[in-house]
Amino acid sequence: MKKNSCGLGSVDCASAFYLKVSMRGVTKVAPIRKWSLDDVWKYLRAKRGEFGIDTLFEVMYKDASSRWGCWHCTLVKVQKSIDNLDERYFPLEAFRILYRTISDLERFRLRKDWGYSQLGALTPQGRAMLMYATKVVEERGIKLYGLDFKLEGTHNLREIMFELDEDVADREVMTIARELKSRASRIVPVGVLRSQRMTEEDEEIIFRTAENNVALNVLRIHSNRDHFRDLVHSVRDEMS
Repeated sequence: MKKNSCGLGSVDCASAFYLKVSMRGVTKVAPIRKWSLDDVWKYLRAKRGEFGIDTLFEVMYKDASSRWGCWHCTLVKVQKSIDNLDERYFPLEAFRILYRTISDLERFRLRKDWGYSQLGALTPQGRAMLMYATKVVEERGIKLYGLDFKLEGTHNLREIMFELDEDVADREVMTIARELKSRASRIVPVGVLRSQRMTEEDEEIIFRTAENNVALNVLRIHSNRDHFRDLVHSVRDEMS
C-alpha cells in the first residue's frame, strides 16, 4: 500500500485511501487504512449480527489474538486458531495437512518447463486423493465443501464426483467451469479420477513426509486421536 498510494511518504493526504492500481476500470480503495487492530475488532463485534458472522465469533474468533485465514492454504504452517476449535473440526485440519503433504511430493505433481519450480499441477492420482478426502471429511459431519450444493448444472458435486455416469459428469464439469475450456489440458476426466488408487507405498510416503510438518504435531497435541492417519486410511479405503 505504501508503494501504490499517494507517494508523499509519511505525509498524510486524502489520496492515501485510494490506490493508483486499477483493474478493469475499477479503482481500488482502502477505507480502513488508518484503522488500528482494535478498531477492526470493535467494528466487527458491533456488526456481527448484521453481517451474519456470529458463528465465526463463537467457533473461531473467541478473542482478538485469534487469526484464521484460508483454512486449506498450504502456505500456512500452523493454524493458530486450532486452540479455539472443537475436536469435530480437526478432520478439516487433517485434510489441510494432507493437501500440503501431497503438494510437497514430486510423485504427485506434474512436471513443467517454466517458472522457478519445475513442479506443476497435481497428477490425477494426487487430485483423486483430495477428491475422496472431501467425501470422507463431509461424512464425518462437517459440511464445509458443499458436496450437496447444486451449482450451475442440474446435479450437485457429490453426484458429479462419485455417482453420475462419467460422460454426464464430464459435461457437468464443463458447464460449471466454462472459464477453463481454453485450458482443457488442466481438466482431468471424472472417470480417470475415479479409477485412481492409493497404494501402500503411497500411504507410507505420505505418513513419512507429514511427520516433518509441524502442524501435524500441533494437531496431535490438541487431539485425543490421530485424525491425519485416520483420514489417510479412509481415503485409501475409498480408492480401493
